[in-house]
Amino acid sequence: MQMYANEYQSIGANSEVYHASAHRLTQMLFEGCLRFMYEAKFHIEEKQISEKAEKISKALNIVMSLRGSLQHSGQTPIADDLAPIYEFVERHLVQANLHNSLEELDECISIMSTLKSGWDAMDV
Repeated sequence: MQMYANEYQSIGANSEVYHASAHRLTQMLFEGCLRFMYEAKFHIEEKQISEKAEKISKALNIVMSLRGSLQHSGQTPIADDLAPIYEFVERHLVQANLHNSLEELDECISIMSTLKSGWDAMDV
C-alpha cells in the first residue's frame, strides 16, 4: 500500500512541476532547499552523518541550480546581486557539511528564507 501512496505522490509532484509557472518552480526550489537544510540540521543533531551529507548535497544542488538559472542581461542588477549571495550560501553549505556546523546551516537557512520571502511577495 505504501508503494502505491509513494507513486501517487510522485505523480502529483511531477504534475505540479509540469504545470507550474517559472515563478512557482522557483518557489518550489526554495521550498525544497529549505526542507533539505532543516533535515540536515536534524541529522547533525542526531549524529547521522551520511544522511546529513545527502541532505546538504541536495540543498547545494538546488542553490547551484538557482545560481545557474540567473540571467545576466545587464538590464537589471538582480542577477548580479543574487549570484554572490548564492555563492556565499554554497560555500557555507560545504563548510556546514565538512564541520557538522549548525551555525553555518542556520546562516544558510536565514538567507534562503529571506530570499524565499521576497520571491513569495512578488505579485506575478
